[in-house]
Amino acid sequence: MSITNCSKSEQRIISFLYSFRYLQIKQIQKLFDHKSPNRIKIWLKHLLTNHFIYAITNKKDRTKPYIYCLDQKASKIVSEVIKKEDLDKSFTNRIYKEKSYSRKFINRNLFIVDCYLYFLKHKEKDSTINFFTRQDLYGYSYFPKPLPDSYIDEEVKTGHNRYFLEVFSYNVPIKYHFQRIEYYFDYFDDGQWKENTNGAPFPSLLIVCANNQLKRKIFFHAKSLLERSYDEISVFLATADKITRNDENVWDEVRVD
Repeated sequence: MSITNCSKSEQRIISFLYSFRYLQIKQIQKLFDHKSPNRIKIWLKHLLTNHFIYAITNKKDRTKPYIYCLDQKASKIVSEVIKKEDLDKSFTNRIYKEKSYSRKFINRNLFIVDCYLYFLKHKEKDSTINFFTRQDLYGYSYFPKPLPDSYIDEEVKTGHNRYFLEVFSYNVPIKYHFQRIEYYFDYFDDGQWKENTNGAPFPSLLIVCANNQLKRKIFFHAKSLLERSYDEISVFLATADKITRNDENVWDEVRVD
């Protein structure tokens, strides 16, 4: 089966799965802005039947919704769907492994989808959200390394609002989170961003923390860095639960007194 046998909507699902890696049907429904999942179920069934996507089940709890990812035959058509010269070929060559990754890794990627949906819901009127995942950023050598969880370019009437998004988990030693924040200050200083973007303003750093306890620790560390630095970096913090609930005004800026 080739791409010509996939509808435009089915190709969009493949494209979303390339970018986000994993999706649940409620997320797909929101991405398509459909009130009912009925049409989406038909598309998913067609893709499943032809082994373009795979449905991950929770064997311990069958009531949990399926998690969809790309399956082995998708590797043959992803390049046709994405139409990107610097496609991550190492990813397409290992698509068959997508269904085997840890639940922790899968859940992290599902949360990135929630972040995108959050930005879509709360964007300014007449603005456009360009949301780039790590997959989408493959090949951009001047971006932070490792790549951020996402890069967001919000097009508004007055120009662009740009952001680097980082998701900090509770089960990672705090020193690694601290080092990641420090890295962004070093990255600002080395001038790669300014040099490769024709002097575009440095993106604000958005950090989503797993809980309030982690958020407090990150807040004080980021504040101490800002107090000692001359760099013009804006840092904003939120907690994951507020993003998932689509709360209003979730971001708290780290300010120097």
